[in-house]
Amino acid sequence: MKKRHMVYGGMVVALAGIILTGAAYGYHHFYSPEERIAHLTDKIVRELELDEPQQQLLQEIAAAFKEKIVELHTGREQAHRQVIALVGQERITEEEVAALMAQHREKFDRMAAFAASQFVRFHAALSDEQRGLLVQAMEKHASSRGGCRLWWDAR
Repeated sequence: MKKRHMVYGGMVVALAGIILTGAAYGYHHFYSPEERIAHLTDKIVRELELDEPQQQLLQEIAAAFKEKIVELHTGREQAHRQVIALVGQERITEEEVAALMAQHREKFDRMAAFAASQFVRFHAALSDEQRGLLVQAMEKHASSRGGCRLWWDAR
């Protein structure tokens, strides 16, 4: 009986440890897209020491990304409905699947072009020193934790 209680107690402690570890290291995954954008823009302002016009530009870019995120979410819901409708059919063709993939690829290409144009706008507003700070942050990002979490240690 005592052995069973020790096993159950150990399982509870292990589970609590896993939950707390996840809470400590993975909490940022539960933020809304808007909260993640605000968190990232705050870090960029601090780390690159942006002046007022640069901060204003960054806020404009962030607002534009928020709009795109809303578009992507509504598009994702529509795409899910299309895939579900397709899967529910008795037979599907490669052409039907390819058409859905082409629609998805178009959206991705538009988003990539938008992101590139916004990055070029922001880059043009940076001083040489700020670009150097950005390069350092990107190099740190690429070398730490398998290349994840840009500016994670910069809190």
